[in-house]
Amino acid sequence: MIPMLIVYFLRRMQKNAFILKLKLRFVKGLEKLKLISAVVLLSFCYAQADTLPNQKTFNIVKNNKVLGTITISRDASNEATVYHLKSTINANLLLKFCIKGEEKAIFKDGILVYSSVYRSVNNKVKSNHKLVYKKNKYLLNRDGSEEVLSLKPISLNLVSLYFKEPKSKKFVYCDNAGQMLGIESLGEGKYKVVFEKGKYNIFHYRDGKCIGVEANSKLFDVNLIPVAS
Repeated sequence: MIPMLIVYFLRRMQKNAFILKLKLRFVKGLEKLKLISAVVLLSFCYAQADTLPNQKTFNIVKNNKVLGTITISRDASNEATVYHLKSTINANLLLKFCIKGEEKAIFKDGILVYSSVYRSVNNKVKSNHKLVYKKNKYLLNRDGSEEVLSLKPISLNLVSLYFKEPKSKKFVYCDNAGQMLGIESLGEGKYKVVFEKGKYNIFHYRDGKCIGVEANSKLFDVNLIPVAS
């Protein structure tokens, strides 16, 4: 009887050992599955992070003093690229000025299809208009009136210059003025855009990225310096 019990016991041990091995394999497999799932999740998160909007912030500086900021974001997808710009400037030139601005631009298939500009000085609205590309025409709505602009499809506007170097481009659309302006290459990654006599911007690029802007006007000159992220 005892030998039979031993055989039975040994068989049970072998069976239990086999079951234990199966359990261990299952646990290991489960751990691997968890690890793979975690890696996939992290990969997905990083992939999502790559699609997050790009954002840049520039300090508006004069005589080493920060007068305000400009923040520009770019949200790119398969359908469109959307730019947002917000700015605030506080200046004291005999009188105090609080200048606020907000702009938006939407590009589809590399063509500007919508842009808007809103600017105020001491809470008084100075600019508030929209541009819409409809039926191969640009319609500019300014102060409640609409006009058709005789422009070819626009591939570059001022807001987008904060993200990409114009290189071979000769013209850029100025959303606030509602017209195309010339781009003058100054060499060494510098480009000049003249708005009117005595008023112009010089954009500086390194490796295709905007690293600063000189904004010059009759009232005063300022530098736009990127804020380190």
